[in-house]
Amino acid sequence: MDDRELIRDFIDRDLYPENRFPRSIFPDLVSVLTDLFRRDSGTEIAGTSGTDELRERVREKVSLKALLDHNPGTLVLIYKTLITKYIYKRHHYKDDVEEVVQEIIARFLHDKIRGIRRRFDFENPELPTFTSYFLVTIRNIYIDILRKESRGRNLADSDAKIETVSDDRSGDMLSSLILEEEFRKFNGLMKLYYKSAPKLNLALKVKFNIPVDDADVLACFPDCTDEERQFLTGRSRLFAKNRKSMEKLVPVFNKYEGKSNNPDTLRKWISTRLEEIKRHMNRIHDKSPYNNSTISDLIILYFKWKRERGVFHDQ
Repeated sequence: MDDRELIRDFIDRDLYPENRFPRSIFPDLVSVLTDLFRRDSGTEIAGTSGTDELRERVREKVSLKALLDHNPGTLVLIYKTLITKYIYKRHHYKDDVEEVVQEIIARFLHDKIRGIRRRFDFENPELPTFTSYFLVTIRNIYIDILRKESRGRNLADSDAKIETVSDDRSGDMLSSLILEEEFRKFNGLMKLYYKSAPKLNLALKVKFNIPVDDADVLACFPDCTDEERQFLTGRSRLFAKNRKSMEKLVPVFNKYEGKSNNPDTLRKWISTRLEEIKRHMNRIHDKSPYNNSTISDLIILYFKWKRERGVFHDQ
């Protein structure tokens, strides 16, 4: 394998794998970055002592961080298809799509890239993926453009509502990235509950018929017996279908909290927390996309996403 093939292979497989950068959205990514590296590196390629050194040089030149710092124009270029797809899907006036896309690109190059460079930390796993972060910036610019045009006011509202809680069963990467951002906002909100977070986490799972695992139980009841743990993890799916679910759960809470609450008290506590969550999530947005139904959908999808991705174990 010659140097060019090694460069293409490293960019394709390691830096920008298909599962994170679908070629349907990033069609020219590998060729653009391969040409960029070869053009900027010049005769330096011949001086590499081996494959590892060549890969490190490729990373230093064309990783997302390197592009953000030194080649913002190329970064925006490889994301242009994403920008276009996003706008084409949402903009009601198809004749204006290219004009809107060019306006978004111009804003990125004028000042938005500098803002992303200041705020985005590639080393922080708690932050959204760069593409998710980039897409949210696209959305924010687009909504700002719409607000400046009277004909776009309703579009901004519907955009937020449609994307807030839609299950990504269709494989739509654009919707899933927006949804991922909502999950991270929700996760940050859960952390605000401090000591009650384990109880809230367990109670929400029970309420929405979401599988409970050992970590959920032990975080809430570290001194529980094996029998109680097995009961909570094994019977959780029955709770939501049974009108007496809280009657089964309350004795465990009472035992370890030193209380004598009845099932209605726990139901009221959960309902109050749900109202708080809904209000907080609506404050994050310019409008109020969450109601009782959509906040329930978000919570169910959040726990599903959390389980599938294996993220936020620190909670």
